[in-house]
Amino acid sequence: MRVTAQTKLSTRQGILDAARELFSSVGFEVATTRDIAQAAGIAVGTLFNYFRSKEAIAGCLVMQQFPEGEPASPTAFGSLEEAVFAQAAISLRRLKPCQKFVLPVLETTLSPEAEPEAEEWGQKVRIEHLRVVEQMVTAFLPSRKFSTLEMQMYWTLYLGVVTYWVSDHSENQVMTLALLDQSVGMFAQWIQSHPSR
Repeated sequence: MRVTAQTKLSTRQGILDAARELFSSVGFEVATTRDIAQAAGIAVGTLFNYFRSKEAIAGCLVMQQFPEGEPASPTAFGSLEEAVFAQAAISLRRLKPCQKFVLPVLETTLSPEAEPEAEEWGQKVRIEHLRVVEQMVTAFLPSRKFSTLEMQMYWTLYLGVVTYWVSDHSENQVMTLALLDQSVGMFAQWIQSHPSR
């Protein structure tokens, strides 16, 4: 029997929906690929035609939540710091449905030691997120170039905030917001006080 493109998309989405539900209800560590396949109504072998591992499934779910789009406008915010904070806060809000299983993704898909397939997804997310931040820097500081070192510095700070956010149980996650504010403040201060080379 020939499988249509629509059937493939439907099966893939069914796997993602089943995994999201299982990761949220029983936890990433407890859910198995067998459980995901059963919940999606497919054979385990079929699941592996779409995803190499449950980490790859979790990575795909997280990647779907990362915001893409235009940078904050200089007129919408009074400073670079406010704009970058808003962008990072938006990304945390978008990641909220994945909070219970984002840590394994940070350790695999977004890790510097990621496997080639996962690395490709992680790079796409990293590049898109940094593109938006770079455009913010340019909007606030038109003559300023965003160096590779500064991109790495921002990304490291951002992933540190996301890692902390995963287990932040403070009311309204105020501890994460405080850490984000401090991290963005350090980044903005660096950018504004060091001329580009």
